[in-house]
Amino acid sequence: MKRTVHTDYRRSLGLPWAICLLLCLFPALSGGLAQAKDREAPREEFLAGDAIRILIPADTGSVLKGIYPIDGTGMADLPIAGRVVIAGKNRQNIEQYLAGIWAPYLKDTHVQATPVIRVAIMGNVKEPGYYYPSPDAVIFDAIKMAGGPVLPFKLEETTHLRAGKEINDELTRNISQGMTLREAGIISGDEILVPVPERITLKEAIPLVGTALAIVLNAMTIYFLTADRNNN
Repeated sequence: MKRTVHTDYRRSLGLPWAICLLLCLFPALSGGLAQAKDREAPREEFLAGDAIRILIPADTGSVLKGIYPIDGTGMADLPIAGRVVIAGKNRQNIEQYLAGIWAPYLKDTHVQATPVIRVAIMGNVKEPGYYYPSPDAVIFDAIKMAGGPVLPFKLEETTHLRAGKEINDELTRNISQGMTLREAGIISGDEILVPVPERITLKEAIPLVGTALAIVLNAMTIYFLTADRNNN
């Protein structure tokens, strides 16, 4: 009888504990769902000062594909089409317009036109320079366009600069949260600076070298002692 009561008692505790667990997880789940909902429909808008990326998937060798800057007046110089007003127009209109103009030169008229921004990825990366990621790309994916950080690296000190001044002092947290460039407020002309690790001074290096030599000497001593025993 006691065993049955004990089992029933434990079962009776299971439901409240399950409810408490769901209540604890609900804020995190709802936050994740809300964030996912916000990213379901990226605002694929063309803005003056950004750029347009042209891809033609069925014609990989096409000379028409590439990245074309949009100037301050909202226009871009495109092959064959000439100067075209891009800013303020949606993606579908641009794709249909270019497909009609380029149809005689393409095997397939499926043209993809997407907005990109010009961002400097500088500092401790393999290939620092200017890149054209999508504004809805994750920040770390933009850093990987420059080859990624060089070991050793400290992403916790990565900064967001605009005209040489720090704009967002929470960029590190934005990276850890998987935010996009748009969500972090990064626009064309901005810079993502991955900090270069501090160099080890000679004074700091001496103890490290001493430790390494001690390890090597100990290993050699053990090796020779073992070899002597085997020979005897």
